[in-house]
Amino acid sequence: MLYWRRLRPSSMSFPPILFISALLLGLSSCVLPTATDTGAQHEALQLIDRGVAHLRENELDKAEASFHLAYEIAHLPQAVDGLGCVAFRQGDRETAARLFQQAFDLDSSYSQALANLALVFEAQGREDAARVLYQRILAFDPQNAAARNNYSALLFDRQAQEQARDELLKAQALTQSALIEQNLKKVDSHRRIQ
Repeated sequence: MLYWRRLRPSSMSFPPILFISALLLGLSSCVLPTATDTGAQHEALQLIDRGVAHLRENELDKAEASFHLAYEIAHLPQAVDGLGCVAFRQGDRETAARLFQQAFDLDSSYSQALANLALVFEAQGREDAARVLYQRILAFDPQNAAARNNYSALLFDRQAQEQARDELLKAQALTQSALIEQNLKKVDSHRRIQ
């Protein structure tokens, strides 16, 4: 699960509703079962998908129960990441940060958890830590379109419009997304004004 972030005017603080929108847009990126998955892993992934659906409906208690049960069945990073998403939506940034780190610790190839952690850092006003984390993620997983989008939003906030545009174009090359298109339009509009 990876949350996507929408660009905001640089003079405004990041409204919680945009974090929620960013979080919900990337939730469908759960890893699908592969041929080597056991039945338990498959069942856990189905519960994670249910948890994602509950998050989309703002049914946080049901989402949390789905992610907890998924983790009991199979210790998958996606389940812990989902619990981090619930904590973030509940406004508990410290717990969210701990859970996102725990998800990454379970599987160091699960970069979505670090991308979510970067969003927590942004929400906490730790933009430098978020920037370093986005750079780390993209060095490790250059195909992570959502992380590129979110990193571009951070760059845009820091008045680095050209870098933000470059990251958005890379994200767009990886996947078609209405949010990426919207963010590109905002960057281009801002460039014309200056």
